[in-house]
Amino acid sequence: MRRINKRGDVPTALIFVVAIALCLLSIFVFLTLNSNRVEDSGQRNLLMSTINLNEHYVKELLKFSAKEAIMDESEDKSSRFKEIVDKNNPSIIGMGNVFGKMRDNDFNFEKIANSNGGGYYYKLRVQGLFVSASAGENKIKRNFDVCMIFDAEGEFRGNCQEE
Repeated sequence: MRRINKRGDVPTALIFVVAIALCLLSIFVFLTLNSNRVEDSGQRNLLMSTINLNEHYVKELLKFSAKEAIMDESEDKSSRFKEIVDKNNPSIIGMGNVFGKMRDNDFNFEKIANSNGGGYYYKLRVQGLFVSASAGENKIKRNFDVCMIFDAEGEFRGNCQEE
């Protein structure tokens, strides 16, 4: 009588047991998965949209205020710029510290002569700005600096080149 080799029976049975255990584990994970992940994702999208809007608002406010100050007849453009920014304060939560920077004169708004010939331009630099937003329990704060160049007519010409 011939003996049959039964050495492969134990590993084959273990594969079957492990496969069933993995199936049961995956069913358990599906049943206990937190279903409000979509809501969390929506809150994060709202948060990012709000922070982008706040930053964009601050930059556009500074552009508008700089143009108004340049076009104004007064000699002290820096003081006029500060007044215009303060006048346009919407008192919205999340606008950060831009209005505080203006009140504390923590900005640089200067008239600079062109190095390549006649004329001049204006340079606005505000460092250490931030905006913030919150949605649910999520909060975010974005730090940024602003450096903008304006021509003699007050038109925005671009951001400063890093020095």
